[in-house]
Amino acid sequence: MSQSLLAAANDRSLWIIALIVVSVVALQAILYIRLAFSEARKIGFPREKCIRALRSGVISAIGPSFAILIIMVGNHLVLSDSRAHRHLHVLSLR
Repeated sequence: MSQSLLAAANDRSLWIIALIVVSVVALQAILYIRLAFSEARKIGFPREKCIRALRSGVISAIGPSFAILIIMVGNHLVLSDSRAHRHLHVLSLR
């Protein structure tokens, strides 16, 4: 990896911008969940079912990511660093 690319990746301003973006996404998720729970309370939906639905949604959203992670680790072991990412990109286009 070239030194200029490594310097850009470790630049403090890049990390601050990434932190801001991730914070906005997390804030949106928290606000959406709070809104959903308050609306459920208004219509008389039990809180226990809301929590079960939230837990089920989280598991359903995270589950497919593990398949991608396993493919990336396998490709990283068989192929080189950058080729593993390109191979996953080609697979996702099909």
